[in-house]
Amino acid sequence: MASPLVVRPALSPAELREHMDGYVQVAQSFSPDPLPEDMAQRRLHRVTTLPGYRPEQVRSAYRDEKPLGGYRLDERLLRVGSARLATGCIGGVYTRLDARNQGVASALMHDAIAYAQAHDYPLLLLDGIPKFYYRYGFCDVYDLSTQELDHQAILAQPASSYTVRLATQDDAASLLALYVRNFGPYTGSFERSIKQQMHWMQHVDAEKLLLASDPSGQVRGYLFLAGAQRGGSLFPTSTQLGELVVDDWPAAVALLQYHVRLLEGQDPSVISLYNIPPTSPVMRWMVEKLEVVDVSTWDWPTFAWAVREQSFHHRYAGWMARLVSLSALTRAMLPEWQARWQRSLAHWSGDVTLAVGDEAFTLRIAGTNLRLLETPDLSTDALSLTPQAFIQAVFGYAPIVSEIQQHERSLPDDLATVLTILFPSGQTWIPTSDWF
Repeated sequence: MASPLVVRPALSPAELREHMDGYVQVAQSFSPDPLPEDMAQRRLHRVTTLPGYRPEQVRSAYRDEKPLGGYRLDERLLRVGSARLATGCIGGVYTRLDARNQGVASALMHDAIAYAQAHDYPLLLLDGIPKFYYRYGFCDVYDLSTQELDHQAILAQPASSYTVRLATQDDAASLLALYVRNFGPYTGSFERSIKQQMHWMQHVDAEKLLLASDPSGQVRGYLFLAGAQRGGSLFPTSTQLGELVVDDWPAAVALLQYHVRLLEGQDPSVISLYNIPPTSPVMRWMVEKLEVVDVSTWDWPTFAWAVREQSFHHRYAGWMARLVSLSALTRAMLPEWQARWQRSLAHWSGDVTLAVGDEAFTLRIAGTNLRLLETPDLSTDALSLTPQAFIQAVFGYAPIVSEIQQHERSLPDDLATVLTILFPSGQTWIPTSDWF
């Protein structure tokens, strides 16, 4: 009989390096271009120098002490308004080529769930792949959207008085402040310390992080040029994704014009995409201000554009999350539920009991006050949700009222309004610089 699989952290520096080498070997098998020779060492340095790193977070599967695959689990604080959810972020999942179809990936996922339960995480988060992670309770919570801009429309804008330069470590505090101001209101951004910001900047190619300063020298925006697509069926080679974060329109103009001029002389079929929240002010500014210079070739203006937005949807292929601890999640979410209820100015009294899988919780509302009961009140009718539907409601991926009515019953209008206030939809955005 085959020996059992064991998932554990590395017991020596040699095993940790072996983990990184295995990851790079598998990554190379999916890449059409050679990866850097020192990629394993660079990855090892980046992971082990991350503020808060613990050796137990890098985990490998072994059979008879032979390494078969592994994954990394970072702990981050996910922002949901004023709430902070301790989240296990799963990345770097791989199975060695000679160990495929032996249950390695399943063992890794079961280990991640057990690890998260032991650390009382409210949830796990990962960037999905089709037809796999849903088997372990994960569900879709965020689908990527990007914007493509007409280059001539950008260059036609009056030149900005702002200056653009490469960012340095001395700019860490300014860039962190921009990140918090622009992404903090969204579900899906993370708490960042100044040490985490500096660590991230240390491991970004210097020429890929541009910032814009106003005439007084104050930093007003940055553009992070994430790695280019090396080739594939979905996008042309060298397609690049940029995270644009700005406080005002002059900063956006300065950074976009600088970027477009960097691209001059390159293959015109290459696509440059930007990663901007659709509800952000900068998105509204671009729609209002960018105009195509020559529209004489337009034969159907309804489908013409200076700004083209695309959303990418495929079941179980985007960002996915899994509920780990309902009690930990409800405790962490309470400040934001209270804030949402008070901001709504609604006046309603009653209990809202949600049965999530085999567990339940009760929110008791009295006028403008909302609190979480220590034990659920099961004397009232509980509204039933699967753990997946509940997590989607927390992220605003699917309207909670529709989920309940689809599988259970119609809701009174006042209760439906209460649930919509507490679980609004369309609030999620995971910035490119937070991908793992």
